[in-house]
Amino acid sequence: MAQKLTDKLVKNLEPPKAGHHITYSTDIPGFGIRVTSTGTRSFILNYHIQMREWRYCWAFFGSSLRPLEEPMQALTHRKPQRVRPHLRDIGQTHV
Repeated sequence: MAQKLTDKLVKNLEPPKAGHHITYSTDIPGFGIRVTSTGTRSFILNYHIQMREWRYCWAFFGSSLRPLEEPMQALTHRKPQRVRPHLRDIGQTHV
């Protein structure tokens, strides 16, 4: 469900009975607010890298809006992608 995210809307979102619910913004693709069954509200951003979906959560609603870490730093801490060796490199190391 996508809606224009305002302070009033975020404050009035009802927590689900179990799990969490995400309300996405109509203004910014992938941006939304997640509400858990305990009533915790956090901002999230869904994005794709190499055909894989990731979700980044960086602040809780009602707290100061300082990021937990810079988004690009979060990406650099991820496990590096596996690189396939070229056949000529395998030949040089195993011959």
